[in-house]
Amino acid sequence: MDNRKNFYFSRLSSAEKTACTAIAEALHRLEDELTLSPAGLTDDSWQRMFDTIRIDHPEIFYADLSACRITIGWNSAEVKFAYKYSRQDILMLKKRLSALTSRIMAKISSDSMEVRQRRLHDYLAKSVSYNYEDMSSPESHTIIGPLIHKKAVCDGYAMAYKYLCDKAGITCMTVYGDACDKGVYSSHAWNMVKISKNKCVHVDVTWDSNFCRDTGIVYTFFNKSDDVFSFDHKWDKSMFPPCVTDGNDAIIACVNEKEFRKAVSSSLKNGITEIRAFLGWDIGTDSDLSDFLATKILSLKEAEDYRVTSSYDRLNKKLLLVFVKQ
Repeated sequence: MDNRKNFYFSRLSSAEKTACTAIAEALHRLEDELTLSPAGLTDDSWQRMFDTIRIDHPEIFYADLSACRITIGWNSAEVKFAYKYSRQDILMLKKRLSALTSRIMAKISSDSMEVRQRRLHDYLAKSVSYNYEDMSSPESHTIIGPLIHKKAVCDGYAMAYKYLCDKAGITCMTVYGDACDKGVYSSHAWNMVKISKNKCVHVDVTWDSNFCRDTGIVYTFFNKSDDVFSFDHKWDKSMFPPCVTDGNDAIIACVNEKEFRKAVSSSLKNGITEIRAFLGWDIGTDSDLSDFLATKILSLKEAEDYRVTSSYDRLNKKLLLVFVKQ
């Protein structure tokens, strides 16, 4: 098993890496138990290794890692594995995933890495819906939800994107942090992708899939820098590599409506259709926002061929506008 490109694995100690690899390989073989040396492992090591397997190996969706039992002796540690499905069901699901993955990879096999990365984003953004009806469904948090049932929540989207990137030879990691919706931050998951030797970018398929669902595919949260993502996402920046892009994103600060309208007009003239703004005044309620966009923004000459989707954080007076050609 090649773990060299797996981000969380790279953060383990040498002893943890050896044990983690052995555990992952045993789970791939659907073994019931494993005996290994506990040398160099601490009480915290087991949780780190299980977290690493869960995040770095979305293909091991069937392991119930929280239910595994560990017995540590003087010279050995015995791990008894637990599974979410029967062996027959695991093999059936793996077969369905293999067939689906083969079809997806066949469609992108002749593409460059850059195009592959975008097309995998597009596939999930188009084919998967957010599982608002049952957000606690365990499968919505693994690759089974998005890839088999076409329903997922944020970590399901992120797991599926990493899984497909892994299959396509693209270095990808899953990020756990927080994201802001209408001024309230809550737990969220997305991805970082290594697009060149020294360059990483953020990708949030969940938000791209749901932000402008009625306007087709958007790239509002695709291949973005730390600066752009910091507008509405939080994560431990000391833990992850920096993300820098050559993107043409607008992040502005405006003290009043007149200044904001001027900035939007200038951005659209320059072909910038995604605008993130820190405002010096409160637009008001959702109804006030709709009126503001209709009378102050879409009335601009530069906006006449566009429709606009918005997200307003009233508490922090932050506004995201995405303009899409009609």
